[in-house]
Amino acid sequence: MMVKTIKLNFLFSNSLRYNICVFFALLAFIAFVSGCTVFSGISRKSKNITRGFNERDEDMKKMVGLAPFNNPTDFSDPNQETNFFETLIENAETLCSGIRILHSGADEYPEFLSNLPKQGQGQIDNLGLAKDGRTFGLNAVLTIALTGINSFEEEKGFWWFKDTHHFIRVQIKVEMYDTETGAKLLDEITGRDVEVELFDIELLENRERFDVFLLEDAYEFFASTIAEKVCDALTIQPWKGYVVSVVGNNFILSSGETSGLVIGQELEVFDSSEIIQGTDGHRFFMPGPKTGEIRITAVYDDSAEAVVGADSVVRVGNLVKTKE
Repeated sequence: MMVKTIKLNFLFSNSLRYNICVFFALLAFIAFVSGCTVFSGISRKSKNITRGFNERDEDMKKMVGLAPFNNPTDFSDPNQETNFFETLIENAETLCSGIRILHSGADEYPEFLSNLPKQGQGQIDNLGLAKDGRTFGLNAVLTIALTGINSFEEEKGFWWFKDTHHFIRVQIKVEMYDTETGAKLLDEITGRDVEVELFDIELLENRERFDVFLLEDAYEFFASTIAEKVCDALTIQPWKGYVVSVVGNNFILSSGETSGLVIGQELEVFDSSEIIQGTDGHRFFMPGPKTGEIRITAVYDDSAEAVVGADSVVRVGNLVKTKE
């Protein structure tokens, strides 16, 4: 009788293991045929849960200045590019409630974003960009450029059933500069392949009329991808503000109610004025030591007034952060 019991338990154990293996094998197969949507969905949800989780800055808004879309190619559609930026902004602010993107349609849009400071070789002057961004209370400056639209073909199918498929590859360069240091928080080229007809390829290569609506899929992809990258890069960054002037005994900040500042709030002050030389003519602000504290006494939409705490040294250009 004992032997039968052991045998039955052994059979049940094997059956359970078999069912578990079948379940996970089936789950893996479903993920494979669906482009791994099961696992990527889990990862995306987990990432969304952690975004913006920073108790220190949970009530603050990180301001990002968005430069106008740079499209040096022959294929441009202002309406389509406007829709792309609107979708990008909506996606980014939905993913990260702790950021606000300042775009060209805003009344307070800084003029310097439409004409970014450049170095002699035509590249962006990162230090000048950081200085300008500080004046307007920006935590970062985002630039997006369409760098190319190229064509290629690819054989698809098996043996004698192969067929030639035609594609255009759209590439966009994304750069985001930190105003505290002038360093890049993002520096990536993102591409998207769109299948088209041979006729469209011929028009593209001959620089003739080209249906820009073929780029809609690419722009939709970029709006989602870039928004996620911006959100992820800013999540790990603390909120930052800057002292821009002195009026009497009050220090004026370039951030205000829009950024989340409130009367009575205390902030830490840091010296970030030291400049170091980098490669290729780039210069950067060096993060400096804490020099004191200030207390907010008046708040306006995009500025605030503050008084200096005891034993504190505060100067125009200093960086401020929320207290630990």
